[in-house]
Order: sequence, then structure tokens, then C-alpha cells
Amino acid sequence: MTAFGILKFLAAGLELCVPSYGLRLVRRFGAGQAGSFLVIAFLSLALLHLFNPIKPGPNSGLALSLVYVGASVLLLIGMGHTETVCRQRQEAQIQEQNLRSKLDSEARERSDNLLVIKQQMAHEIVRLQEQVETLSASERQFRLLFINHPHPMWVFDLRSGRILAGNESALSQYGFTQQEFTNLSAKDLIAREAAGAFVADASKPCSCLEHRGVWRHRKKDRTSVDVDVMTVDMRFGDSPARLVFAEDVNPRVLREVELCEHQRTRILRRVAEGVAHHFGQILTVVEGQAGLMRDGRRDPVEVEHLEQMLSEARRGGALVRQLLAVGGCEAIRPEPVDLNQWLLGQQTVLHRLLGERITLEFHLSEGLAPVLADCRVLEWIVFNLVLNAREALPHGGSIDIHTGAVWIDPRQKQRPPGSNPGHFIHLTIRDNGCGMSAEVQEHLFEPFFSTRDDDKAMGLGLASVYGAAKQHGGWVEFISEPHRGTEFGVYLPVASLVIRTVGVQEPALAPPVRGTIFLVEANDRVRDLARHILERNGYRVIEADSGSTAVLLLESQAQTVHLLLTDLAFPSGPGGRELADKLRRAKSDVKVVYSTGSLTPEDNETALLQEAKLLLKPYTPDQLLQTIGSCLG
Repeated sequence: MTAFGILKFLAAGLELCVPSYGLRLVRRFGAGQAGSFLVIAFLSLALLHLFNPIKPGPNSGLALSLVYVGASVLLLIGMGHTETVCRQRQEAQIQEQNLRSKLDSEARERSDNLLVIKQQMAHEIVRLQEQVETLSASERQFRLLFINHPHPMWVFDLRSGRILAGNESALSQYGFTQQEFTNLSAKDLIAREAAGAFVADASKPCSCLEHRGVWRHRKKDRTSVDVDVMTVDMRFGDSPARLVFAEDVNPRVLREVELCEHQRTRILRRVAEGVAHHFGQILTVVEGQAGLMRDGRRDPVEVEHLEQMLSEARRGGALVRQLLAVGGCEAIRPEPVDLNQWLLGQQTVLHRLLGERITLEFHLSEGLAPVLADCRVLEWIVFNLVLNAREALPHGGSIDIHTGAVWIDPRQKQRPPGSNPGHFIHLTIRDNGCGMSAEVQEHLFEPFFSTRDDDKAMGLGLASVYGAAKQHGGWVEFISEPHRGTEFGVYLPVASLVIRTVGVQEPALAPPVRGTIFLVEANDRVRDLARHILERNGYRVIEADSGSTAVLLLESQAQTVHLLLTDLAFPSGPGGRELADKLRRAKSDVKVVYSTGSLTPEDNETALLQEAKLLLKPYTPDQLLQTIGSCLG
């Protein structure tokens, strides 16, 4: 075989390799990647074969074979490069797919994470909102428990002593604003004499709430206030602090004093009612029987002895009334009284009572409204205070009596003890005598307390004055300094409805007239005495010892009765007011007299005085006859 034949055979072999290689590329990489190159390769081969029939010379076949061989080699080389490129592209695509898968996986993972984070954020937002609401509720509770708490509280730093916070009650108690208060140190609130003790007390730990006693603190206006202190250590922010409860003890002391006074008055009332009921009835019988015996005697010696008995019985009756006044349960008949006119009417008696060494001056305000008072009790009040002033002037001096009006505002926080809001008339009696010491002033209104000797003591005195003023709806004040004199002020309520004013003297009572008296009295001796006095003076008497018996007698005797004389209360059965109502339903024009030694606050009403008259025990025969006569007249 020649070289030409070998070359031609090689070209043919290479041309056969081109399609097979191309098919391999298509099978491996697909027509999409290798198809364009194969089309170009086969078109090139087809073009070469188109030139095959043209043989211009004898050596053209050899040249054409060389061309076939070179073209085939070039095509194979190109296919190799194409395979490399396709393989790289395929690897790149695989890597790209891997990367895409990885990115998709990471994106999904991040999306899931973001979803989880979103849910967590939603839960966190809900939690934060709950915390905000909780903080808001805590703030409201803090304001309620600290800022708006009625108990004064403040916090100070244990290291520096600076005040960190104070509630509204503390600011009001000390008189500072919040900014002024927090600019202070705790020592600024302590009285100067207690500063050292406060420093020592602040150094003692206080892990739980402890009572630290009563301390004297200073307000903004430099006045002092006694406070009951309780403390507890705590953390305020990052600072060790102490919470201080500082309560002003003065209102509590006043409340305790008022409570003690109320209990004292209640006990005195019960004692006075008991004494008046039993002792008053005894004195009524003694005085009545002595008066009857005196009227039947002609021997001057016997009459004098009976007069002494009557005098002592009247003195005992006056002591009973004083005791009732101390307990605030004396039977009084308050009515409008022109105080200035009444005082002027007492000038002669008062001047005679004081003597020549003591001068008496009146300073009466004009245009005063009438007071609502019982003239008999008012006389007792004035005479006791004047006598008390006279005892303070053993070597002479002066006594001034003043009157004036005062208005107690209901909005006023600090009012005189025992006072009520409204219009009052004050009666002031001032002397320039020896005055009273602090020890005497503490016991001034106690029953049976006196600075005089036992044989010179004049009864219950100022205690009865105090009780009488309280029973009238007023109160008593006093100011006294040793060697500078004493001033007593009696405050009485203004009469709201003035029907008439009581002048200096009471009108004369009408003489008794005859009639039928229905006497209801539980005490046998008092009933026998009253029946004897009435029958002796021409009255017909129907008597009963209880409310139940009286009700039975009223069924048959009601139309014949002109006047009912009854006690207000009985141990059993209906009381005096119920008997009066029953009798008035049967006979409307019947008169009623209540005989009693004491009145409860429920009985001592204006309506009681309008519907009947009062006969106070113990009473004399003349008082009984005058009262009956004034009703039937």
C-alpha cells in the first residue's frame, strides 16, 4: 500500500471518528450544548466532500486527503475542547444547582428561623405589653399605697441621710412641696435637741417594721410636731434606705381624750340618774313631810327646827341637781333668752355677792341673738363662775363680764373640743386674781375637786358648769396663768326660732284651782305625799303605782280627769308619754305634768316641753301646787 492509500485510509478513519465522537457528545451533554458544534463539524465535512470531484491536477487527491485528515483532526480537537467546555459547563451547572439547593435550603432555614423569631417577637411584644400593664398597675398601687396613703411616709438614704421620697400626707404634715422635701436631709426634720439621738437610731439596723417611739419633728414654719415613728430598712433603687412612718400623735391624743371624756360623761350620767332617782325621791318625801309639819306648828322652836330640816333638804336637792348637771342629764327647760338683758337684771345680786372690794364691769356686745337656755341653769352657771372668780381675789380686784357672737365653721379642721358647727353666743367672765397652776387646770372639771378646804367647798362647782353647758349644746373654755388671772368662756347655741325672750323675772303663776288629778307614781312615799298635799288643797286624786294599772283605770276614769301627773318612766308597763297619749285620745283637753328627776337625751326635746310641763324632783309642796295651778288656771 502506498503512502497515498494510507493517508486516504487515515482520513477516512478520522472522518468516521468524527460522527461517533459527535454522537458521544450529544449522548453525554445533549443536543442543546453540543448540537451547534456538531452541525458546524458535519457541514465542514460536507463541504470538503463537495470539493472531492474537482481534481485539477495529478496531486490534487493527495492534497485533498491531507485536508480531510487535517480537518478531521481539527474537528476532533474541537470536539475535545467542546467536551471539556461542556464538561466544565455541566460541572458548573451541577455546582450551580448544588449552590441553588444549598441557598434554597439556607433560605428556607432562615425563613423558618425568621418565622420562629417573628413568633418569639410576638410573644415578647405580648409579654412587654403585660409588663407595661403590670408596671402601670404597680404604679397605681404604689400611688395608692405610698403617694396617696393617708399615713405620712418618707424614705431617706442611710448613707447620705438625704430624703429620697415622701408621700402627699407627709408633705401636708410638714408643709413642704415635693421638690423642697427631697432637697432636705432627714436631720433637717428632727428637732435640734434630738439630732444626736436620731443619728444613733439611724445606725441601728431595722430588718422588719419596728416602733421607734415618739419623736419631735419640725415643720417648714419651724413649729414642732410630735410624731409616732415606725421604720423598716429597704432598697430604694441601688441605695440602702429606710422607710419612715411618722404619724402626728396630737389628733390621736385628742381622740383618746374625747373618748375618755365620753366614757366619763356616760358613767357620770348613769351615776347621776341613779342617785337622782333614789336620793331625789327620799328628799322629796323629807321636804314634803317637813313642810306639812311646819304648817301645823305654832311653837317657834319647833318651826325653827323644821325650817333647818327644810333648808338641809333643799341643799340636798340642789346637790342632786348639780350631780345631774355634771352628768348632763338634768331636766332643763330651754327657751330663748336675751343674755344681755338677763345679765343686766342680775347686776344687783352679783354686786351684793362680790362685796365692795371687788369691782364688776359689763362689756356687752349689741345686737346679740337670743340664746337657747334654761334661766335657772344659766343663773347657776354665772353664779358659780362669779363665786369662783371671787375666791381668786381674796384682797380685792376686778371681774369683767363680756358677751359676743361667734361662728364655728363646719369646714374648720381644728375646732374647740366638744364644739359643734353653727352660731353661738359666748359669755366670758375674767378676773385678775391669783390664777391657777397647771396641776389644778388638769383636774378643774372633775367632780368634787376643789382647791378650797373641805369646810369651804361649795359642791360640784365647775364640774356642774361644764356638764350644764354640754347639755345645752355648748362648751366651756378657760385660760389661766398664775398671778395673772383666769378667764372662763361659756358658749351657748343661738335660738333658731325665737317665739319670745325671757326677761329678768318669770311671770307670776296663777293660783291653784280645783279639779281631778290622775297621779301615777311608782314610789309609795312620794305618791302618798303628793296625794296628801293635793287632797288637802281641795283636789280630787286618782292614783296608780304603775303604767299598767294606770291604763286599766283610764278606761273608766278618763272623762273625769282634768290633769295627769306622772313620771316619765316606770319599771314595767307603758311610760308617762304613752299614758298621756292614751288619755288625750279619750279626752283631748286634758293637761299633763311630768314629774322627773332626770331626762335622757331622747326625752329632753322641744316637743316634750310643748306638750306638757315639767316638775323637777325633789319638789316642795308649793312647787307642786304652783305647777298644778298654772296648768289648770
